[in-house]
Formats: sequence, structure tokens, C-alpha cells
Amino acid sequence: LEHLTVEVRNDLMRVVGKRNFAGHETTMIRQFEVDRTKFDTDNATAVLTDGVLLVTISQKEKGTPRSVVVTSEPHKVEKDAVEPEKSTEKSEGSELAEMTTEPLKETRGDVLPEEEEVVVETVVDEPLSKEDEASDEWEKVQ
Repeated sequence: LEHLTVEVRNDLMRVVGKRNFAGHETTMIRQFEVDRTKFDTDNATAVLTDGVLLVTISQKEKGTPRSVVVTSEPHKVEKDAVEPEKSTEKSEGSELAEMTTEPLKETRGDVLPEEEEVVVETVVDEPLSKEDEASDEWEKVQ
């Protein structure tokens, strides 16, 4: 084989090989499904020895769930929080209305003392977008 690549994109591993034999170029393409939530494709390796390609992809270590504190009360507003600028504008057939000219800025503050600890696990399993399907960008396997 003159040219051999192993690439991973989303949940697909693609192996592409090209060979020129007796004046004819032959291209071989194989694709395999790899669940990236279970396997560490970022650290995959590929070795070609005596015509045998060995691709090694380790399983991901199962992490401990991350704890998220959930409260039943809203956060306190910080002292330096900025209130939005307000203007008054008269619209036809109505009284003066108070309007906000800029969006309210998100503020964060101290959590009120009433807290409970809840374990939250999130698994993201997003379908492939049309842009991703059309993209030729693949991650290179070392």
C-alpha cells in the first residue's frame, strides 16, 4: 500500500488505502462505527505490520458523577450588578411606556443557605447535523 490513512469523525472510523499495481490504481475504503461515548478515539493508535493493520482504541474510564447543588431559592443579586438603562417612549394611542434599551445582564450571587445536594448525570447523544455530514474534516489517528 502506498497510501494508508485511519481517521475518526463523529462516530465513524474510516480506513482508506491506495495501491498502484500493474498500472492500475486501486482505492479501498472501509468505515466502522465507533461509539465515542464509550471509546477514547482521541488516543487511538494504528500499526501496519506484514500487511496487517491493527487499530487500537481504548475504552473510556467511567468517571464519577459530578454533583450539582440545587436550591429552591433564587440567587442573591451582587452589589455591583448593573441595572439596564431605561427610556420612556410615547407610542401612538397609548400612555408613556417604560422600555428597556439593553438586555438585563445575568448576575450571579451567593447561594442561599437552603441547599440540597443532587447527583446529575448528563449524556449528550446528538444526531449528526447536515453540516457535519457534508464536512470532509476528519480527526487523524496517530
